Amino acid sequence: MKSIEIAKAFVKVMDSENYEPAKQFLEKDCQYRVGDVVYEGPDSIIESYKSHHDFAKSTFDSIIYESELSQSSDEEFEVTYIDIITHHSKTHTYKCKQLLKLNSKNLIAEIIHEEVPGEYERIKAFYNEIGL
Repeated sequence: MKSIEIAKAFVKVMDSENYEPAKQFLEKDCQYRVGDVVYEGPDSIIESYKSHHDFAKSTFDSIIYESELSQSSDEEFEVTYIDIITHHSKTHTYKCKQLLKLNSKNLIAEIIHEEVPGEYERIKAFYNEIGL
């Protein structure tokens, strides 16, 4: 598979809420950086995504995952993850970006989470509005 196909497949699996198959696209020593926190290896990385999903599913009335993928270079891709959250008839759309870096084996070697400016503050305001 070409690098763009790997990136598309990874993003599609992540949007599907079926996280286990995503491990096949991750290098065994892949790192996922979220601020100062670093998750290493497919099991740890996928568990991080799954725990956020489990929190969302148990907390909100509904959540829909969407994404947009763009290619920065032959080995780098930017994903905009879009979470459409509904709780008590109120809806909020949260966006974040993640940079996917693939290695020479066409496996994801690094994922870097980046907050979209203002999104963190907006999601916190939504949480306050719905009583979280």
